[in-house]
Amino acid sequence: MGYSFTNIQIRNTGDAIDCERLVSVLTEGKRLRRVDKAEEAEFIIAVIPGREGGWLTVASDLFEEDDEQTIATAKKFSVLLQRETLVIGCFDSDYLFLNLLDERSGTDAWADCGHCPGGRAPRRSSYTAWEEHVDDMRAFKKAMRLNSAFAEDCLEKLEPILSLPVSQGRICVELAVEDETARCFCFVPEEDEGEREPPRFSTGRTRPIFYYFDRDNVVGFLNEGGPSRGVGVFFCGPVVDRRLVEVESASIQTRAPDGSWTFAPVEIKELPTKDGRRWLGGTAPEVPIPKAVPKGLPWKKTMDMEFERGINVRFKLVCKTDVLRDEKQLLQVTVMPLENSAGQCGCVLKPPGKR
Repeated sequence: MGYSFTNIQIRNTGDAIDCERLVSVLTEGKRLRRVDKAEEAEFIIAVIPGREGGWLTVASDLFEEDDEQTIATAKKFSVLLQRETLVIGCFDSDYLFLNLLDERSGTDAWADCGHCPGGRAPRRSSYTAWEEHVDDMRAFKKAMRLNSAFAEDCLEKLEPILSLPVSQGRICVELAVEDETARCFCFVPEEDEGEREPPRFSTGRTRPIFYYFDRDNVVGFLNEGGPSRGVGVFFCGPVVDRRLVEVESASIQTRAPDGSWTFAPVEIKELPTKDGRRWLGGTAPEVPIPKAVPKGLPWKKTMDMEFERGINVRFKLVCKTDVLRDEKQLLQVTVMPLENSAGQCGCVLKPPGKR
């Protein structure tokens, strides 16, 4: 797996830059609250001063995955500070781009290296636009056309050309916070109304389609409401009604505060129902239910937080028949917050081999 990062470089002219102004641009329109410690933070803006004549580096997990949004931020920096800015983006070590911007002169110079995911680069390199900003165009072109397995390797060749140390050019926020010269601004999302709402589950971003007998089955759910404690897990459907399938074991998998996985076993029993249908289920009263992931966050941060806050039902099945060929032999897995039965959510799985 390659390396991905995005950062914004700001030309260091020797004049002091008010980092708070940069932070204001990046946090504008976002519901964030500043905290003192990086360990508490969900988002960090790191500013590395660099050396005079070089570049000041800004790295943050607030940068959108949409490069146009990051470029728009860099343009705002250029207008605010009246100097050059440079956006560097790298995708899985396959593709790297540079976008030099200067609102004073209208400069918008693009160059890239490697092969863009999806096959088509956002823009074509325009070396003419770089001529006034690069002393050695021949060396610049050679660096951008470097044939390497890692697109970011071109930054080593560009270091003397752009006066940009490799350590700054290829930095991400995770590395930036470890830099002794970095000034870090830490934030958490402002709590929204969801924190005061009862918990309610929804299916995760990706859902399994089939259930299996030769492996653990995992179905993921997310909480869309406030934090709570206690989860019920239930199994129903034609295969349960007809006793074609039994649940051998079940547990609820969640993330602990230290990032490790925790597994809470659920004792599965047959449950009485008014309509005579057969249900299997059990509860885990002590399982914590994290609050909903805030809306409007950058896509990658949303995915990371959903992964951290997910409620995963793991279970093993035993097949009680030799043949499960009927498309209608469905199994429904339902989770329910014990605090709010109306917040339950189910996921329907097909028998193995059915498409």
